[in-house]
Amino acid sequence: MGDEMLVPLDLYLASGIHIGTTQKTRDMERYIFRIRQDGLYILDINDIQIGMTLEGIVRNVVDFGVFIDIGLKNDALCHISEISNTYIKNPLEVVEVGNIVSVKVIGIDLDRKRISLSMKR
Repeated sequence: MGDEMLVPLDLYLASGIHIGTTQKTRDMERYIFRIRQDGLYILDINDIQIGMTLEGIVRNVVDFGVFIDIGLKNDALCHISEISNTYIKNPLEVVEVGNIVSVKVIGIDLDRKRISLSMKR
């Protein structure tokens, strides 16, 4: 291996395929802890209702939208058409992994345990 220095990759992974910083990860952990302390943490899909406004953390950005942690086991999806009131070609134009965003619940699929969100104002 020569003079190469090995760095643990998990220190730089924010989520999914995106690479972030350790500072962003610490900020996300503090935010999650604060939500749990305030009693605002959603524990079950049955706690969610259409029309609710929630805060969440962007966990992954893909071509078709953004996956947001709102406190459930599975992240909720905000489709690219629900991210902005104006046309965007890529969700990275508006958000990045680690952003704290305000979202509105627009759909709940209890059978598949999926939540649809909107970031539009």
